[in-house]
Amino acid sequence: MGSSVDLLYNYMRSDQETDVTFREFNTFNPAGLVVALYQATNYLNIEDAPTLIRAETGAIKHNIIVGARYTKPTRRPDIFQLRPGNAAERAVLDSLFAQGRSFRHVLNRDDLLAGATIWLGDAPTSSEIRNAGFCSNQNAKSYEEDQSLRPLHRRCVSTAHNIWP
Repeated sequence: MGSSVDLLYNYMRSDQETDVTFREFNTFNPAGLVVALYQATNYLNIEDAPTLIRAETGAIKHNIIVGARYTKPTRRPDIFQLRPGNAAERAVLDSLFAQGRSFRHVLNRDDLLAGATIWLGDAPTSSEIRNAGFCSNQNAKSYEEDQSLRPLHRRCVSTAHNIWP
């Protein structure tokens, strides 16, 4: 009598892309002022994850309790920014101002406490920041490899009955 082994193999690929544009006022200096940061970030994450999850021999199905998993994610962030505190970047913001745009370059703590509606202020668009902004030194591509054994299932099943409830 011959026997055979059937393997169930799962392959998952995840592609995530996050595109964020924001204006940030981070920390007030002792004089009660904070300079704006305008930033556009695009973050790409690709993850490949093949996993062996079940073996079948004849009439018995063996769910693998611990499976072999290999992942190799690739990450690529790109960050562009315009900061009014930097002369070259301020010139870009000033050229947009000359075209009729109005940006808050500095936030005063007293203005904020008095109820300044900073959320209504204008900010450069994502494309304006990407086209005229300066690349951050954090732009890079990173790789990671993970080879591991991970718990997959909590029960073993046969065609006759459940061995583990």
